[in-house]
Amino acid sequence: MVVGLNISTAIPDVPLPTTPVNGAVGVARMPTLTWVAATQGDTYTVEVSRNSSFTQIVYSGPVSTTSATVGVNLDTSETLLLARARRAKMTAAKASSRRFSFTTLSQRDYFTSCSRRSSGSFDLTYKSLIFIPDGSANHYGLCVQAAASFPTDPTGGTALTMTDDGWRQISFSPAVKLYGINYTSLYINSNGNLSFTNGDGNTSGTFAGRHFAQPRISALYDDLNPAAGGTVSWRQLSDRIAITFQNVPRWSSGGSNSFQYELYSTARFT
Repeated sequence: MVVGLNISTAIPDVPLPTTPVNGAVGVARMPTLTWVAATQGDTYTVEVSRNSSFTQIVYSGPVSTTSATVGVNLDTSETLLLARARRAKMTAAKASSRRFSFTTLSQRDYFTSCSRRSSGSFDLTYKSLIFIPDGSANHYGLCVQAAASFPTDPTGGTALTMTDDGWRQISFSPAVKLYGINYTSLYINSNGNLSFTNGDGNTSGTFAGRHFAQPRISALYDDLNPAAGGTVSWRQLSDRIAITFQNVPRWSSGGSNSFQYELYSTARFT
């Protein structure tokens, strides 16, 4: 048996918080907290509380580095207190950092627009929208570019038998990320969208009542009917999954709708 022993010659210094800065506003709901290492400090306990006495802890976690990402979604527009990036496992030698406050984002940009092609407000025809994590409070930066074909060739993927207003659940590995949350399964809904909690047969997506009722990505949220034509398939690749709707008609007016989702293990998606 090999036993490791770390010996300290003095009480650890007080850790010095660096981000978010004291009084910061518009901070992400799952922020990354950083601090300067304490002399003779090795592991730390990070705490976020709703009050200065730290009797209303909303997050607490041990770390062995000088940064930690809060593992829960904090409430919007809430002023919270970060403190005590402190030495762990030595009750007599814990040194708490200074307490400082920050306010979470009132409402992040979810890059969601409710529009119709006939209105000309935002036409997605032959366009690719690329969402790239950028460390901001909104979590993603958005890049729009022309698209003449599917980014991922759907050939060789698994075709799904879809009913009208139905859904199919798929599972995959490695996990993909949406707003920092890992998922190893999702629901492909017949009406053109992906949901991450439950299957959804609703035929149109209002903001409050439908689209935001659960974690969701909607390239096209409309009354489609893949049972009447076209194909819906998904393909697993080493770094992503690709889900393709190809030549799928609308329930009432027919036509042909083709679009594709790509979800990466790096949290990028298109």
